[in-house]
Amino acid sequence: MIGRAESTDQAAIVALFAASGLPTAYAVEHLDRFRVARDDDDAMLGVATFDVFGDAALIRGAAAGAGARSLSATCTLCRELIEEARRAGVAVVYLQSAVAQDYFRRLGFQAVDDAELDARVHAARGAGRVVTMRLSLDH
Repeated sequence: MIGRAESTDQAAIVALFAASGLPTAYAVEHLDRFRVARDDDDAMLGVATFDVFGDAALIRGAAAGAGARSLSATCTLCRELIEEARRAGVAVVYLQSAVAQDYFRRLGFQAVDDAELDARVHAARGAGRVVTMRLSLDH
């Protein structure tokens, strides 16, 4: 099941982000923006989060626990974030990935140069050795 993160989820989210090499400060400061996938026993399988900047959105991060079931749940979370962005009237979704470009290409994302970024997303994005990718949404 997928739902919004709760205050009791913060430590687990920070741990998943840290284990995935993602910055943890965002999880501490913006817990309310996270979505969580859980199993039937309420154990956390994965997390994902994004920000909306008018008609553009930035997926800030997605992390899975150990195992194929967790990876599948996190993939579902990413699809849910994209649909949520579409419902909010977002025209384009951006993300940065150091390791999952092939997965995001299967969802329709394409690598872009930083010069092609929406200025609001450019200001909010992270740093590091990553590939920036974009998905145009049809409404």
